[in-house]
Amino acid sequence: MPLVPVRVRAVLQGSGGETAVTFQEKRCVPWAPFVIASVLGVIGTVLGIVRAWPQVREVAVHRQTAGVSVQTWALTLLNNASWLTLGVIIGAVPIVVSNLLSAVGSVAVLAAVQRQLRQKRLARSAAAAVAGAALVGLTSLAGPTALTVLATGLAISMFMPQLFLVLRSGAAGVSAMTWLVSAISAGVWILYAFALGRPSIAACQVVIMPASLVITHRVRRHQAFRAPDCGQGRVATSR
Repeated sequence: MPLVPVRVRAVLQGSGGETAVTFQEKRCVPWAPFVIASVLGVIGTVLGIVRAWPQVREVAVHRQTAGVSVQTWALTLLNNASWLTLGVIIGAVPIVVSNLLSAVGSVAVLAAVQRQLRQKRLARSAAAAVAGAALVGLTSLAGPTALTVLATGLAISMFMPQLFLVLRSGAAGVSAMTWLVSAISAGVWILYAFALGRPSIAACQVVIMPASLVITHRVRRHQAFRAPDCGQGRVATSR
């Protein structure tokens, strides 16, 4: 059986009464949950890294951005930056690498959208980037717990602008594959949490998964309505 860190709570008796102490020690755990959780963690990480790239391709090929929420991808980038900074502080290399690669995808989406905009908003984008960096930097001064709270809050809220946009204004330019991968990734992390016996760590995924599924459904519906029009256009052109 592998040795993994486990939190232990002990009550110490003393002349002044009882004192509760919480500490970590390595204990043996069954192989099956440990291996399953490890595999699920790798799968979830890979899905989180690749999910942005179908959106980059969608914008580059079809040159439509009306349905793509810049706010969602900016918040996603801020979330990546929060986890990356936390990884640096606690010395967790996997967290640093995975969020650095995820951040590259978020930047690529924002750059692709920015490139299609008729009115370039470089000053506004730069100001938002500075504000985000300042927020992460100031939060990091309060320690890892504050960064974890910030990252969790961002994870819960970052997909909401995209959800509201596709429900209100349509899904032009949005990649269904990106949001399907996001939903699958959330499901994987939920399974990961249950494999570890700590379902509370997947609380944000309970919000992310249904939001991603609704976005995927709206995008596919938009594409289904658009397909006949495209077909008629091709027929008219051939005549």
